[in-house]
Amino acid sequence: NLVAAWLILPEPSQRVAARHRPRFEALTGELRHPGIRRLLLTSFIAILAFAALEATFSLFAMDVFQLDQTQVGFVFAYIGVVAVVMQGGLIGPLTRRFGERRLLVTGLALQAVTFVILPYAGTLGGMLAVLAPMSIGSGLTQPSISSLLSRMARKEDQGGTLGIGESASAMGRIIGPEAGTFTYSHVSFGFPYVAGGVLMGVAAVVAATLLSAPVDRDQPAT
Repeated sequence: NLVAAWLILPEPSQRVAARHRPRFEALTGELRHPGIRRLLLTSFIAILAFAALEATFSLFAMDVFQLDQTQVGFVFAYIGVVAVVMQGGLIGPLTRRFGERRLLVTGLALQAVTFVILPYAGTLGGMLAVLAPMSIGSGLTQPSISSLLSRMARKEDQGGTLGIGESASAMGRIIGPEAGTFTYSHVSFGFPYVAGGVLMGVAAVVAATLLSAPVDRDQPAT
């Protein structure tokens, strides 16, 4: 990453000096900015649902499909390869053609549907077939959120806004595994996935409201 950043990333044509503001003032100021509050909510919900899946998937694969730890590892590798292909090769052309906001809504909708289907896939082949569009949806979602946060923030606030976005994601990663494993053990094996699908659907609805939100990093906060 260091070498790539040094050799590939261009220097900005114009340097921007960040204004010194108290952290709480900066946070509340960004939360009033058009679209950013909805993006942060979308990020939190999506990460919470996906973190619950990640925390319970090994248990699910062993309990329902009788996979051992090595086989579960291969399934995770399969998910990773699909995500790498999406984020490493396809996200750029797709973004140029459709835009981040449409890709974000599409990615969340894909995950909403596949989360609900996953517990009832029936066979290993069915599970793998469901995991492919789920991984594609995940690969569309996170880059789109980061890009939109960067574009909606004012130039001097971009770094701070992305940091706030990471905080929202971190909160989802804290709550998601606890909620997922608890409901898996005390409600049903399918509950974290069905509930995650509902949450992804809510996130897709919130993200859909961004289709008409302005994207102008130099506009004043409102």
